[in-house]
Amino acid sequence: MLSLIQFEIVDRHHWLTLQQFTDIVAISQMTPGPIGINSATYIGYSVTGSVFGGLLLRRLLFVCLHFLWYCLSLTSL
Repeated sequence: MLSLIQFEIVDRHHWLTLQQFTDIVAISQMTPGPIGINSATYIGYSVTGSVFGGLLLRRLLFVCLHFLWYCLSLTSL
C-alpha cells in the first residue's frame, strides 16, 4: 500500500518530495494504528496545511478500502 501512496503523492502529483514522504513513513511507524491510515492522515495535513485535509484524506482512504473489501467479498461467493 505504501508503494501506491508513494507513487501517487511523490511521483505522479509531486505534492511531497521523497525525503518528506520517507519522514512521514517513519513517523507513521512510530504512532499506534495502521501505517497506511497514519500516513494518509499526515500527508493530508501536510499538503493542505489543515486538520480538515488530514481527516478528509483519512476518510477517503477508509472508504476506498472498504469498497475494495466489499468487491472482493462478492467474488468469493
